Amino acid sequence: MFSFGRVSSQLMLKRQNLIHSALKKGVSQGSLELIVRAEGMKKGRLAERLGRLGRVSHVYEFIPYISFECDRADAVGLVKNSMAYAEFTSLISSVEASARFSIPAPVKSSGLNRKGDLWNLINIGAYEARKYSVGEGVRIGIIDTGIEYGHPEVSSNFEDLKGYDFVGNNDNPLDRNGHGTHVAGISCGQNYGVAVGSTLYSIRVLDENGSGMESNVIAGVEWALKNGMDVVNMSLGSPVASSAFQDICDYSYNNGLVIVAAAGNDGGEYASYPAAFGEPVIAVAAVDRYNGHASFSNVFYTNDVSAPGVEIISSYIGGSYATLSGTSMAAPHVTGSIALALPFLRGGSISELIGQSAEALGDADTFGSGLVRADRMVMGLLSGKRGLVEIVKRIVW
Repeated sequence: MFSFGRVSSQLMLKRQNLIHSALKKGVSQGSLELIVRAEGMKKGRLAERLGRLGRVSHVYEFIPYISFECDRADAVGLVKNSMAYAEFTSLISSVEASARFSIPAPVKSSGLNRKGDLWNLINIGAYEARKYSVGEGVRIGIIDTGIEYGHPEVSSNFEDLKGYDFVGNNDNPLDRNGHGTHVAGISCGQNYGVAVGSTLYSIRVLDENGSGMESNVIAGVEWALKNGMDVVNMSLGSPVASSAFQDICDYSYNNGLVIVAAAGNDGGEYASYPAAFGEPVIAVAAVDRYNGHASFSNVFYTNDVSAPGVEIISSYIGGSYATLSGTSMAAPHVTGSIALALPFLRGGSISELIGQSAEALGDADTFGSGLVRADRMVMGLLSGKRGLVEIVKRIVW
């Protein structure tokens, strides 16, 4: 479903509009954040010089970009390649504005679903898959509003390293919103989650209002790469994203990090990034308990697969539980399913496995390849000779 040319042409105009809009807003806001590209050895020299012009927020390690804040006058000089800024522009290949990312606004139900009515886990075959795998040894990064890692639903999924907080710039990435904790509980919570044996990491890039800068989201993906994550869940989005974000997703894809993202809750034919980047990202749409299209779920040609996203119960801040609806809830079902399958994957593509094992539902732009099926994913990997040996080992041991 990936069409680089089509995505690139759509994004080009959006990126140009974003930088012009950011420059205008900079009049009232005073400062704005830019993401600049610098090749090779130029990146280090440019970072040092930009530090004198404004505040450097990130010098990315795996991609040739720097994010920094400056006032509007300096931003205009850089964008227009003014002679007064030649010492900077001579080192810069491109300039873009850092977009604002947010959680796709979830719908909160007034009451809780019954614990015995976990239709979402039943529909995707989570219980059947867990007869052979609980996702043990798989490291999941939740790039979101943080996680309440002392919550009884997910506390056992954490080790000493909890993650990182890019909003507060510290190693205490606690959730002050609730969204990230809910997402984490779906991915691998002990009572309401899919991959109950996986290890969780909280990568906080959005604030208590569920909003944050794109530069921090990119840094969160780099942190996941540097700290050995196997899969990351991004139940967040924006209608536009920088080439830096696209490049880090491409880099992650080529270096074995699986990225799962929510398709978005705009309720129509809308692109939400990073889900709409295509091949490097597994884009997840939402369905209800009858596997019908959730009315809020975006319809877009990059949708890869669907998962339950209507009235899903999971952990919430304050040690509580909540029932939420959204593609944010659908994505971690896929993340958890991937975690169940990864211990048995020996070569091949996890994206292809998801597509081949999915339960067909209908139109590809709406549903992708269909409903994610954790049971079919795991049993498909165990169907060969090696798979039978693994089954025997688990029964005997």
